[in-house]
Amino acid sequence: MNVSSATAAEWLPDLSLPDEPAPKSKGKPCGLPEIRANGRELRDVSAEALEAINAANSPANLFARAGTVVRVDHAEDGRPMIIPVNDVHIRGEMTRAANFYKLSKSGHLARTAVSPPMDAAREILSRPVAELGFPPLEAIAEAPFIRPDGTIACEPGYDAATRTFYAPVGNMADFFVPERPTADDLDGARAFIEDALGEFPFADEASRQATGAAAITVLKLMTDPNVPAAVKLRAAECVFAHAIKGIELEDIETRVTELERAAGASKDGRRHR
Repeated sequence: MNVSSATAAEWLPDLSLPDEPAPKSKGKPCGLPEIRANGRELRDVSAEALEAINAANSPANLFARAGTVVRVDHAEDGRPMIIPVNDVHIRGEMTRAANFYKLSKSGHLARTAVSPPMDAAREILSRPVAELGFPPLEAIAEAPFIRPDGTIACEPGYDAATRTFYAPVGNMADFFVPERPTADDLDGARAFIEDALGEFPFADEASRQATGAAAITVLKLMTDPNVPAAVKLRAAECVFAHAIKGIELEDIETRVTELERAAGASKDGRRHR
């Protein structure tokens, strides 16, 4: 016997899922957003998941670097390292950022907690990294460093001004730089530089003072995590060699400026490769 579609609609169970809000979870509320994982377009699920991840990415632990998503981890010796993020990592971020659930209808509307869908994690990573909203990461620093504006970054974590992640190693975690140095702080810094110079046989006192001034001048370049190590080494060699010979401080600063420009050009070249 043939049954018309109109007649079938009367006796077939309604398996569609409603658009009204789902039943509340019976677990303890944790303040995380609720994301329905079934009966929806993948793009909608992944969009809500990405929004939740960005809301939870504070302090930042997911970054954009060279067209990929990365995070900062630590090697066996405790030193920080940048590693690429894959779909498993993103799925972990999803479950920490939101509660995922599915709806089913079997006589009554039922809600079940589920793991974040892996398809949504893969869809997020398939997007251009610029669309994800993660902060850019250019370098890692293991010790406090000087920003271009002259301020000192000594707070562990991501420094947005320099796009650098500061992860102190060893006793650097206890290193403190006062925001407003006192006279005693300045005396201590001067004593530290003089102690570093030690008993080196300078030609005269002027050469010794020039070397001390050069140490301060080159410090900004040496602590910049974005400057290649080879440039830093060459800068130190040139500056201190000239200072020991008694070259005027103005000449030293000119040479450092030239090296800084070369470092900037080298950095720009790496970005465009």
